[in-house]
Amino acid sequence: MRSRIVYPLLALVIFISSAQAQIGDWQNVEDIRSGLTIFVQGDRHFARCTFEHATDSALFCEQASRSPFFEPREIRFERTEIRRVSIEYFRDGNAAKGALVGMGVGATLGAVSGDQADGRSRLGGAIIVGTIGAVFGSMFARSFRTVHSQVIYQQ
Repeated sequence: MRSRIVYPLLALVIFISSAQAQIGDWQNVEDIRSGLTIFVQGDRHFARCTFEHATDSALFCEQASRSPFFEPREIRFERTEIRRVSIEYFRDGNAAKGALVGMGVGATLGAVSGDQADGRSRLGGAIIVGTIGAVFGSMFARSFRTVHSQVIYQQ
């Protein structure tokens, strides 16, 4: 009875691990637009850099200078030593989500701070403070940009 469960589960685990072994194709790396920020993870080192170009055997990118005294340098990664390449991009904040969160927090605070005996006072406080919270939540969330990455190639 045990073997009826163990063997199919073992086969499933092996299948899933082999299916996720390689993501994408090297052609996807060659097709990256020059100037995009990428993250390259190799066997011995990794780098966040600006993509220049890729050939059949190597990837070339420019390391961003961290000091005004040094020029940016070109980095070459051999294709055989690259384990993962991902594109990094920014996504603007979502004002609608910020407004909903701010409205919820404001309405809760407004309802709690009102007179406990008077229901109309609590409702009015929830509406007024909830509206103010929605405005500030929207402005606050709009100002945040988040970094996302998309794996283009993984070996």
